[in-house]
Amino acid sequence: MLLVIPALRDDYPPEVKAAFDRRRRATLTGRCDCGGTRAARRGRVVHEHELDCPARDEAFGEICRRHAGLWKGSL
Repeated sequence: MLLVIPALRDDYPPEVKAAFDRRRRATLTGRCDCGGTRAARRGRVVHEHELDCPARDEAFGEICRRHAGLWKGSL
């Protein structure tokens, strides 16, 4: 299995860093701080996070949209 782990940049807002870091650790260890786990679905690896977890796809997307344009570069 090939895991792609993006770099966590210093100029990301704290809320983005926290959610991003959770996603990175969940990818590396197979478990998120929320208790969510990694699972295989249709040939893809997905993470099943708790509904209130900032690393959940929908929550992470919303956090990134709120902070879009506040730092140089992109996610």
